[in-house]
Amino acid sequence: MLTLDFLFPHEGRISIQLESQGNKSAILFSHDKGLTLLRTFHFYLENLRKETKGLTTMPLERFEASTVLFDFISTTLEGPGFYLTSELSQGDNSNHGHYLIHIRKCEPTTYTLERENIYMHDYVIEELGFLSQKLKHSGND
Repeated sequence: MLTLDFLFPHEGRISIQLESQGNKSAILFSHDKGLTLLRTFHFYLENLRKETKGLTTMPLERFEASTVLFDFISTTLEGPGFYLTSELSQGDNSNHGHYLIHIRKCEPTTYTLERENIYMHDYVIEELGFLSQKLKHSGND
């Protein structure tokens, strides 16, 4: 079976930020996880939806952006190379760009490529199977 990891380099610098109900989280930068960070978050969010189905009491159950990001970091990520900032200019996402991830508890998640690296090509975006129908370009490079 051919995996996405074989088709293109997945490692490198990337940043993600969550948005929910008009509120944005801090920005999570990864020095070396690259597109793997997006896949990891995607599967984390699928599991969170299952675990919190029908619950709305706690901030995590309501999918509040900052709380979801904190839970993702504390329960899923391991190792060095991650850091948080409040501004895009305070970090480096030069390999894979910046993704704003719009999370909703009962709606599909959408991913917006906010800042694209000049080395990224459209085929990379198309090869991201779980993102291919969900990725939107913001038009800001």
